Amino acid sequence: MKLVGLQPERVWYYFEEICGVPHPSKKEAKIRAYLKTTGEKFGIETVESEIGNIIYRKPATKGLENLKIVTLQAHMDMVPSKASTSTHNFETDPIKLVVEGDLIKAHDTTLGADNGIGVAMILALMESSDIAHGPLEALITVDEETGMTGVFGLKTGELTGEILINLDSEDDNVVCIGCAGGIDTNVSIPTTQIAVASGSVAFHLVIKGLFSGHSGCDIHMGRINAIKETANALYEMQKRFDIKLVNIVGGTLRNVIPAKCDAQFVVEGKYASEVESFVKKYESNLKTEYGSVEKKVTFTVEKIETPTHYIAESSKIIRAIEASFFGVHKMDWNVNIPETSSNFGAIKTMSSSVECIFLTRSPMAHAKEKVANMIAATYELIGAKVEHTGAYPGWLPNVNSSILKIVKEEYLKLYGEEIHVAATHGGLECGLIQGIYPNMEAVSIGANIRYPHSINEEVSISSVEKSWNFLKYILAHIETK
Repeated sequence: MKLVGLQPERVWYYFEEICGVPHPSKKEAKIRAYLKTTGEKFGIETVESEIGNIIYRKPATKGLENLKIVTLQAHMDMVPSKASTSTHNFETDPIKLVVEGDLIKAHDTTLGADNGIGVAMILALMESSDIAHGPLEALITVDEETGMTGVFGLKTGELTGEILINLDSEDDNVVCIGCAGGIDTNVSIPTTQIAVASGSVAFHLVIKGLFSGHSGCDIHMGRINAIKETANALYEMQKRFDIKLVNIVGGTLRNVIPAKCDAQFVVEGKYASEVESFVKKYESNLKTEYGSVEKKVTFTVEKIETPTHYIAESSKIIRAIEASFFGVHKMDWNVNIPETSSNFGAIKTMSSSVECIFLTRSPMAHAKEKVANMIAATYELIGAKVEHTGAYPGWLPNVNSSILKIVKEEYLKLYGEEIHVAATHGGLECGLIQGIYPNMEAVSIGANIRYPHSINEEVSISSVEKSWNFLKYILAHIETK
């Protein structure tokens, strides 16, 4: 095994086990079976809920039975992003781990430290016989990344905990006490076909090599959205050369900043050389504009076999994509994170439509709806069908919770410095869980994970050890019932 010898040994053992079991979002059958079997091997109460969540329960160590029940929480699915040249199949292939100094990475794919590290910590705790803790239960949810399906399917009576410790945060010196909510906007633009005129030349336009990233945590980092950059280039070429769009496809998931976009278009033959010159200059400008952020960006065009038809509505579609909002709409300067944002996550061309997916985030329902409506209005102007789905609430901070007080006190004792208290622009399941269990206090902690949802994802080995030790320390100091 690649991670043998790393500390904490059992956490890394289970993380490597998890990486060997395919678990992309909505394809969790194999990891769910693994988690159920593993819990049963531990001899603890193991339940698979109707929606597919796994719930563990473990009695307190002797003498700590009077501590409040703690619910540990993580999600079993991972974001399946890969390099454009990768042949990795997330439904069948294990993640190929790479160790570089203090970092664990994956070869040309997402790593799944989000949230495999949290799940591994839960398994190590459930297995242990020498860690002091009160009564424990754990909730490992399905499909957090693409719809929070598992937590939406959570029912009253399934959990018994009084304190929720979510293990899906990504900084070992931060305790998270709040997060943004989200809403999806799904767009379907009806299309018809027109025959390509004789003498036309076809091109394949590709932008790739982008850093990508988490559409919440990284939305303010100034990275290129491949769909939006392609739309801008198409818009400029449409004004100059009257191009006709044949096909466009880019991005994969609503919560990932798109790293690649492909477009095919036709143009009158007389403009062919000008198109090639335009794209070459455009690429040069991109590298100048984003050189410090997007070091591997390429933007290329090549001639392809001329198709028989193009999209009749191409002018409207290009303009609508160009007008679509992407990025930070409003910052929360009190905590220096985005307050409201939107990600243009994916686009694809079907036989009679072009489909687009957006994810808008904000801790305030009215703010996320405002931006989602702005996106919807853009597409309604061109006759598209627009639907808002998958809305989930934000998690409102409680600065006076007893578990936050414990976390702050124990971190100070253990490390001699104060832990940072913060909220995240990413989505966590705590708000939804508290909606079902309103008396459950919650915090979120975790190890240092960088660039989640992208092929650059990495986790710090030493940080995992620090977070593990801190979690154990917290569990031994939970207040009594």
